[in-house]
Parts: sequence; structure tokens; C-alpha cells
Amino acid sequence: MMKKIEDKKELTSIELVFENCEDCKIPIKFVEFFVIDDITESLRFQRNNYLHSHESAEYFYIKIDKKWAKTTEFITVAPQDKPQSVLERLKPPYDICCVQLNFKDKTERYIYLPFGGNENEYINGYQTVNADNNDVIIKIERIDDDKSNN
Repeated sequence: MMKKIEDKKELTSIELVFENCEDCKIPIKFVEFFVIDDITESLRFQRNNYLHSHESAEYFYIKIDKKWAKTTEFITVAPQDKPQSVLERLKPPYDICCVQLNFKDKTERYIYLPFGGNENEYINGYQTVNADNNDVIIKIERIDDDKSNN
């Protein structure tokens, strides 16, 4: 059974998690719109371990404020890296692999996103990022190669 989000549970931020374990926390006031679709739950168990549940989605779309993305510094895991904005970090190579929803009651929901579609295992070929005058739009959608050829 899927995890049900309680009615009126207040979302405070959305974190984009990158392949190299970096993350970008976007305060909800800078998110205009987002969709996470086709969410499924998987259970895994390994002897001498515990039962682990995780969720994955086939589609993710988010529209965030470009001014915020352009003026907010992105903190990298490598301190020797030169400072960059969130917008610069969202440029290729694309590598978002998960999203974490953070709620006011300190709970969170972690959802894996489609990752692959590229010869390089560290790049997400399913991800696109487009920026216009006001917004940055990130879209991650698994592309079924068999269906796209029909």
C-alpha cells in the first residue's frame, strides 16, 4: 500500500538529490508547481538485515523561480570547487536521481526518479532543464525506447 500523505500536511521544501550525493533544498515559496507521477513502492529484504521500502516514480516535473535559482549559492560536496548558483548546478551534465519532500512536522518522503538513458552511468539522459525569463523547469521522464520507435 502506498504511503498516504495526510490532508493539509504542510510541505516546507523540496530537495533535489544528485548522483554524487549533493542536494539542493528549494524552499516551497520558490516552487510554482510540481508533479510526481506513477509512484510505486518496492520492498527489499536481505538475510540478517531489515525490510527496506522505497518509492520510485516514472515522471517528475517542477517549475521553480529563476531569480531564486540564479542568486542562491549551491554548496558542493567538494569545498575546492568554485562557487556556483543553483541555476549553474542544474546545467548539464544532468544528474538528478531522487527528490525528497520535507514537511513542517519534520517528516520526509524520499522518491527515486528515472535515471539512465545515457551511455555514461553518471548522467541522467531522462532529465531536461529549461529556463525562460521567470522560471526554471526541470523534467525527468522515463522514455520507453520501444514505444518511441512506433
